[in-house]
Amino acid sequence: MNFISYLVSYFGILVSMMALDGIWLGLLMGKFYKNEFGILMRGTPVWWAAILFYIFYAAGLLILIVAPHAGEAWWHVALYAALLGFIAYMTFDLTGLAIIRAFPVKTVIVDIAWGTVASGIAGTAGYFIFNAIK
Repeated sequence: MNFISYLVSYFGILVSMMALDGIWLGLLMGKFYKNEFGILMRGTPVWWAAILFYIFYAAGLLILIVAPHAGEAWWHVALYAALLGFIAYMTFDLTGLAIIRAFPVKTVIVDIAWGTVASGIAGTAGYFIFNAIK
């Protein structure tokens, strides 16, 4: 495994997560989140915060899931990546539910499910890229 396989896989994961979230938030579920969060939701995202999330989350998927499990079956990586997504998105959503007065319960369930699926897909994409280049 060389630096190039890490780098290209990282960008594959990064682009996958951003594209999946763009479709999810921009096309499929944006109205749902706006309706649920109401006045809690910003009109425009704080882009630097979103970008930092994607940069570090993609690195986490690569370092914690894809690279250590590159020799295993693809579905192992998909499950591990989905588990990381479940934990990460659950952390955000349950913390929000615990401390924000009007945090909508319905979004907790939807967002955790989405984070699980999106992470599984992005991790799997990174796995196939990583193994194709090594």
